Amino acid sequence: LEAFGRALLDSQRPQSLESLGGRVLELFREHGSAHAATLHALDERGRPGEAVAVLGDCSSAGDDPLIGHAARLGEVVSVRDASEAAGVLAAIPLVDVTGRLHAVVAIREMPFLALHGDTLGLLAVLGAHAADVLAQALHSPRRSPAHAPAGMAGPRRDPSGLRGKDHGAVA
Repeated sequence: LEAFGRALLDSQRPQSLESLGGRVLELFREHGSAHAATLHALDERGRPGEAVAVLGDCSSAGDDPLIGHAARLGEVVSVRDASEAAGVLAAIPLVDVTGRLHAVVAIREMPFLALHGDTLGLLAVLGAHAADVLAQALHSPRRSPAHAPAGMAGPRRDPSGLRGKDHGAVA
């Protein structure tokens, strides 16, 4: 995780979610068992759109209900929570420590046995870490505030990254 942060923050080039998206998804592949995933930016109203980065062979559509739920709630949701999912196994909002929602990661393929409460908790932690690094990379003082996307404020993050009753985790 430290190497991920260093790689994103050490660049002297201007950063965008699109340019960093592949690295974010690699974090979920390496540490979260994701075989296929997409990263969805949010529009000015906080709604997820088409993927800005793709890992593996999967659809880039942002219209799966789980992606929208994760963006609205600011918490990890999975097929265990909603029956109307259309191909996404878990959706992880990237909410930084200030509560700003940067994007949503949609896990579309992972080992069946990996889809349990402990993994969902890990995905929440990875999402929070990725969001904190993205906040620094995208909105650091070396860039002017004019480059910050408008309308990206999201729900405040529970310190554990998950709400206590969800997925069997205790807050």
